[in-house]
Amino acid sequence: MKHRSRFAVLIATVAFAAACTQSQAPTSPSPAASLNNDGVGTPGSHSWATISQSSRSPVFDWECLTTGAGCSILPLPSGRGSLSPEAPANLSFTVSGSTVILTWSPPGPGSTVDTYIVEAGSVPGSSNIIVFNIGSNATSFTATNVPAGTYHVRVRGANADGLGAVSNEVAISVGSAPCVPSEPPALSGSASGSTVTLNWSGVSGATSFVVEAGSGPGASNIVVFDTGNANTSYVATNVPNGTYYVRARVRTACGTSGVSNEIVITVGSAAPPSGALTGLWVGTITPTVGGSRRPAVNVQVDFSHSGTSLIGVVRGRTEAEAITFTLTQRANNPAFFDGALRFFGARLGGQTCGPGTHTGALQVFTGGFISMAGTFTSGPAGNCASEDEQVQLVKQ
Repeated sequence: MKHRSRFAVLIATVAFAAACTQSQAPTSPSPAASLNNDGVGTPGSHSWATISQSSRSPVFDWECLTTGAGCSILPLPSGRGSLSPEAPANLSFTVSGSTVILTWSPPGPGSTVDTYIVEAGSVPGSSNIIVFNIGSNATSFTATNVPAGTYHVRVRGANADGLGAVSNEVAISVGSAPCVPSEPPALSGSASGSTVTLNWSGVSGATSFVVEAGSGPGASNIVVFDTGNANTSYVATNVPNGTYYVRARVRTACGTSGVSNEIVITVGSAAPPSGALTGLWVGTITPTVGGSRRPAVNVQVDFSHSGTSLIGVVRGRTEAEAITFTLTQRANNPAFFDGALRFFGARLGGQTCGPGTHTGALQVFTGGFISMAGTFTSGPAGNCASEDEQVQLVKQ
């Protein structure tokens, strides 16, 4: 007598629909049914019966849920002989509601198949849910009223010489939406010197989190890495100066989630107090002309910083060749100054520029020394051949 849980009996009932008709699943096993020599259970019984022998074949290892109408027993040879079938191929499936249709290709020439055995388990390679004989050598099987769940299914042939090799395995989900983990909510972060700390709320079933960082909104061109654990915080040290646009994803057994909210982390840059940027700055302006980056032009710039205003004039140029900066501190990120780089007929990158203006921003970095860097590109540039200018300056 083999005991089955209510769930196993329910699964078995569905799987045996092609061979048996059951009016009601038993709530618990009852004594084994008496069996006739022709392999038919006694009418009126509702039990699992194990057949050890029969007049139809010398060796059996098979079970069947008998019903009030009786249930024809299909013998299953034990073991695999040298002439048993090769593996069926191309097992596939379709699901419609609670109906599952399996199809497969028969083994190659030389394999005789009397019937097919379908195996289903709760994890890959297992058959702990059910093993059943479809009762024919047809290469398809339809199961109806299949309970919701995920099934790992294989099929193999059988003949008088034994069980055949197993087919490929398919994973079938029935009666439930695709498994998609939640997004990690409320991502937050902060920077202290060159150390960045990220925090996010926990997600049920999380195995790890993926952090993405880019140089602009939505970008991940700087780094993408897996934290390797389900902790809800991450600390990165020795982070280079810069502004990082950061997002996170969660990984669970269901896969990787969608992206979280995005935060902006600035490292090595703080809001400079009024007047802190006033003075001489030395650096370069590097233009792009005709899609090609030209040699850097060395410049000295006198900046005047008052409140949110930052005005700069490049030294050593006449009024007709002047280059100036007119910038305003960004309200929501005070390490940035937005505005214009203006040319008054100056030569830059071998070309005369101006009168014209490019717009952009300079970011202030306040690490071991104070520096500014940025790009000016959009906006009309007059007759200047330069498409953009990269600016790098250090305060003296």
